[in-house]
Amino acid sequence: MVVELASTRVTASSKVDANKKKITERMKMECSIVGDDCSMSRCCRDFGYQCFAKNSTFSSCLKKCTPATTKKMANGSWTCEALGEKNRCAKQGENCATLGCCADVGHQCYAKNGYWATCMKSCNKGTMLGIDSKHEYWSCDPIGIRNTADYRNDQNESGFIQVEPWVKNCSHLGENCMSTKCCSYSGYQCYEKNESWAGCVQKCFPGKWNGGMNEKPMVQKGKPLSNPPSHWNMTFSMAAPGPWTCKHLSAPMKWSYLVGNSLFCFTVALSSNGGKKATYELDILKAAQKLNTHVFGCNHWTVYSDVEMALNPGKTMKVLYPHVLRRPNTKIWVNTPFFLTVWKEIRQQTTWKSFPWIVKSDPPSVFIPDRLRDLLSHQHVTQNGIFLENCKGSRMSFHGSLEVMSNTAFGTFLEHLEDCQRVLPWQNAVSAHFRYYGEDKFLAWCMHTYGVDKLPSLQMVETVPKDQPIQGLHLTPSCPAHRSPFELHSNKWHPNCTRAKTASMHAFRNVKNWLECYQNTTAQN
Repeated sequence: MVVELASTRVTASSKVDANKKKITERMKMECSIVGDDCSMSRCCRDFGYQCFAKNSTFSSCLKKCTPATTKKMANGSWTCEALGEKNRCAKQGENCATLGCCADVGHQCYAKNGYWATCMKSCNKGTMLGIDSKHEYWSCDPIGIRNTADYRNDQNESGFIQVEPWVKNCSHLGENCMSTKCCSYSGYQCYEKNESWAGCVQKCFPGKWNGGMNEKPMVQKGKPLSNPPSHWNMTFSMAAPGPWTCKHLSAPMKWSYLVGNSLFCFTVALSSNGGKKATYELDILKAAQKLNTHVFGCNHWTVYSDVEMALNPGKTMKVLYPHVLRRPNTKIWVNTPFFLTVWKEIRQQTTWKSFPWIVKSDPPSVFIPDRLRDLLSHQHVTQNGIFLENCKGSRMSFHGSLEVMSNTAFGTFLEHLEDCQRVLPWQNAVSAHFRYYGEDKFLAWCMHTYGVDKLPSLQMVETVPKDQPIQGLHLTPSCPAHRSPFELHSNKWHPNCTRAKTASMHAFRNVKNWLECYQNTTAQN
């Protein structure tokens, strides 16, 4: 019996080792991360990096490589021979077929055939046939993603916009997404591998292998550890080996229209959230009101709180704050019961009905309403209404620090508030890191359930040139896509408010830090 058990352990261990070796060999063919040997892949996953050779057996991804400098920093002599192409985006007029992205704002890489593609704002097959110098056919297949550094998606002159289905109706990572054309994890897009198979990846490198372990998302462990939700982990499997075309597949676009840009804004400020740390939310709002910013810069504003406090002008609206359950990580009170009270109060007041956009901003967000108005003045809305996803690369893509919804979307939510309490497992989630929904997840899932359209996040960070400001909707530490891959494991990361020109930056939890960020982001306005 002892011999049999030992044999079983050896067999199991051998299988694990063989599987690890298989994955290692497979990953040599995919674009490499910094520190890995890129001799076989001859490409780098991180933007701005180039594969450079040290010698005939090892290469690595570096920003730049000169033999003398690299010898001092990287342990030994380097030839610094550049292998493959640098990870960059194509300029206008260049062939973007192997790069899969465009350097010019608003541009998308469109294919003529399997060998040539170029960056344009739009591509029409009939028009291209007429203007092509050889009068040859263009497929106009989109390769990679559009450059949305200006956070605009109104390049389609017919008034159609791209919205995404509910993730519950989309493909898991590793599945064939040919039929759904959407992915079950935010920030992942469906890209073609060949004519019969497509997969969900964050980054797609044309002509290269994709869909390996580097595409496995960061997932917060289920809590409490003794009894987590049954499906807290993500469904993930590697794609089959072989190169990809990286043709971008997406659900059909929807007709849309402009609605204006006036804002109904509200915020919730607590005297205490149940945690050990003091909260300064009410103090932050007093400072913001003096500057006529945050919700006070909107067309209409309301501050909800667990206490009544004088503002200048106005005062907070006190509502009931039920203490039901604490979150397992932060130990603060779950906020959904409190927000149910707030939402019902807003529904009863009806003031929101007069405004095309409804916005909820948390007090620690440095929220600049004029910047949001600029974005929304170009934002089309579908007949079902839209809400603006504000995070890519996370399980929950609608973070509560800044919630932006069209009037129709918010109206649908308020109409079905009680229905959602009945049909959603908001007190016993199974596909989450914690069983109890936060208010942001309840809001997003409720809107999805009753047909509201989600506008995918257009936020770009990594590919924005370092000497240019970061524009867009929102930056927050809770979203991994809002920082570079090299900053993901920093617990102290916050948006660089000097560079950020987004409508909102989060989280600055005391008056000093909040004011400093506000002054830095508005200094060059």
